[in-house]
Amino acid sequence: MKLTINKIYRSWDDKNKKPLMTRDGRPYERVAIQTKEYGSQWASGFGGGYNRGGKAGDVVDLEIEKDGQYLNFKRPDPIKKLEERVLALEQMVFKDTNPPSTDESGEVDPSDIPF
Repeated sequence: MKLTINKIYRSWDDKNKKPLMTRDGRPYERVAIQTKEYGSQWASGFGGGYNRGGKAGDVVDLEIEKDGQYLNFKRPDPIKKLEERVLALEQMVFKDTNPPSTDESGEVDPSDIPF
């Protein structure tokens, strides 16, 4: 889903100024965004290469999931995006399923061929 960032907040520390750590002890970055589409609601997610340069005014492609009263974001699945693109291409290429018209001799009219 395309979203327009209004505000962005990045943090590597918790409220007690301790570094954010995964369960297995790796440090991570927490990112929170407010978007035009969700108004004053904040969506949070992990920092990474796909959102490192994000700033207010950017239009980004993210998946939003509602978790109770909170919103979480994540990077769209690249395989799913590729499937959507292939489907759109197939629909453009194969949209005309009617065969070209033929005259009584069985010859195809060249003006009926789409390419």
